[in-house]
Amino acid sequence: MSIFNTLTPIQTTTIDIDFVYGLRSAYVEMMDVLEEAEKAVEKANDASARVGVSTHCKVENNDRDSLAYLFWRKFLKALPVTKVMSLKRREQETEKWLYPSRSQYSSRPKPPDFTVENMMKRAVELEERREFFIREWALDLFEQFVHWRPSIEEAKVPTKVVKTVLSSDGVAFRYQDEIANLDCFFHFLDGAVVDFPDDDRESPLVVAVAEAMKHGNGRGVTNYFRFVAYSGNKRLHLTFTRRDLVTAWENLAREGLIARMEA
Repeated sequence: MSIFNTLTPIQTTTIDIDFVYGLRSAYVEMMDVLEEAEKAVEKANDASARVGVSTHCKVENNDRDSLAYLFWRKFLKALPVTKVMSLKRREQETEKWLYPSRSQYSSRPKPPDFTVENMMKRAVELEERREFFIREWALDLFEQFVHWRPSIEEAKVPTKVVKTVLSSDGVAFRYQDEIANLDCFFHFLDGAVVDFPDDDRESPLVVAVAEAMKHGNGRGVTNYFRFVAYSGNKRLHLTFTRRDLVTAWENLAREGLIARMEA
């Protein structure tokens, strides 16, 4: 039976239209200001040239494609559907949209026009693939924490997983994004989506482990995990406390594997 019929209902969500128009308005305003600034600098250069002074002043950071890129990234990250994407998938989908013809040998292509029509078109396209993103999220995490490229028979999560995550000093994190991604996935399965901060490297589990390493013995419990961080071998041991959510993860991974074979 499909996980989509047995777990927390997955609601189709839409982007806030006021946010869309607000971004577009800010983008247009910035373009207008840049144009005015460029005209002012050109006028100043012309005035200098009339008296024999070569100034060659220019407006910095006025690459319109680069600014469009920044606004697109802000918009795409704010889409509700990105909350059911792995971090890797989010980056892949962003790059694919902004630079569909890019190759390792080509220069950066021009991104799509930053219009309301294009923003809404992209929001709809991604939302229609929501179930695919959820399955791929489950598979990405499975490959990172359980078994690299599992078969359907191997889509089984053990009670505990081990990840080498501590740095050489036994304090700082490595792979914080992967730990945060796993934690947010379990929040999602439980119907409690967690927003990533801007750097995508924090979650309740990451914060708890960091505090335990800094002030305790490296041990602790969160809503979905018991953990022990060993400074000696630099490993983090995660024990799952919600077997129902683990089962949901396994089911999603199996569905994802079947979908890949049928594609």
